[in-house]
Amino acid sequence: MVKSKLVFEKDGSAIVEAKHGCFLYNKNDLFIGRSLECYGEWCEPGLDILLQCANSGGIILDIGANIGTHTVALARKVGTNGRVIAFEPQRVVYQNLCANVSLNRLINVDCLHKGVGEKNAVCNVPITDPETQQNFGAFELSENKTGEPVEIITIDSLSLQACSLIKVDVEGMEKEVLTGANDTIRKFRPLMFVENNNLDKSEELIETIFAMDYVAWWVIANYFRPSNFFANETNVFATSAPSADLFCVPAEQPVDFTGLELVRGVTDNWLVARERIVAKNKSDNA
Repeated sequence: MVKSKLVFEKDGSAIVEAKHGCFLYNKNDLFIGRSLECYGEWCEPGLDILLQCANSGGIILDIGANIGTHTVALARKVGTNGRVIAFEPQRVVYQNLCANVSLNRLINVDCLHKGVGEKNAVCNVPITDPETQQNFGAFELSENKTGEPVEIITIDSLSLQACSLIKVDVEGMEKEVLTGANDTIRKFRPLMFVENNNLDKSEELIETIFAMDYVAWWVIANYFRPSNFFANETNVFATSAPSADLFCVPAEQPVDFTGLELVRGVTDNWLVARERIVAKNKSDNA
């Protein structure tokens, strides 16, 4: 096991030298922070796909950027001629995102303290308590009665001149984000990587993606990766459900992703897809 490369630790915060850069995180964060501390990475299987899709000079939207683990890696991949626009509505988490962009000396990232939805609005966002152990990413934009007002914008309102890749991780509000990006998606036909772990909202999300004339594959992965960056063999996420995302490609692009499970209709969901993957793996190893 490679020892965790902590370069700073004080008052509940730490900086770790991880696989894709140095990251400041809150030690009370039970998911991203914990993963960085234990493994030096976060959701690496999905990030690996995103990095394969990110080309030099590309324009990428990271919607629900959290503290920037994906933002930083993608910004390095697109280079100084490219740009990553990162959105994070939680103020405390947003400040951490900005710190990590600065810590990694990136000049091609725009960090926006905004939420993204299907229409321009203002939403009350609960203030994250940095002193409480929790999943700092488990926040859903909704009709909150308390919190601080944060602007919600649509992607279409940005009037982008280009867009090559969109990553969406907004805790159940993915359909609303895509709806508010309809014109942008129709114009630029970007690749998309969209979280879909909410069984109650899965069907309407897949229906929205199909209506945009996209083909989708499941990316289902455990948070613990045996070959993690720190070679840590201890699985601290053994009781956690896996991450579940959709890798979406315009139907007009002739691609076939061997190893990924195709989304089979609007009623498909990650639980059923995982059963198919397990059955296929057993058959292949028989």
